[in-house]
Amino acid sequence: MALVSVATLNQAGLDALAYAGSLISGKVVGVHIAAEEERERVRQEWEAWGNHLPLRVIESPYRAIVGPLGAYVEDLARSGGNETITVVLPLVLARGLLVRVLHNHTANRLRRLLLERENTVVISVPFNLR
Repeated sequence: MALVSVATLNQAGLDALAYAGSLISGKVVGVHIAAEEERERVRQEWEAWGNHLPLRVIESPYRAIVGPLGAYVEDLARSGGNETITVVLPLVLARGLLVRVLHNHTANRLRRLLLERENTVVISVPFNLR
């Protein structure tokens, strides 16, 4: 199973979804962490894209991303036995150190959290903003 963390359906997110689909022959799921007020907008964008893959929207009232996604992976691992879970993270490459840190701070925290888990693979799919 592959989970693709999708903040928005921009080119970085679409590239990560395409890569996951080419890599994993099994189930690929887009995962979006959303505040309650943006759930419907995210679902509409997903359906407008074509709804090619299932989307799991996880509600996070405080807009926290790392904790809710980590808990979701933990729940999947408990219910899936020894199945390997691949988490695909879009990685935005931009000019300037400050811009890179701002774009990828959450992905770096997720990577550190998930790499400690057994049967979990974390893959970064780079997208160059240049």
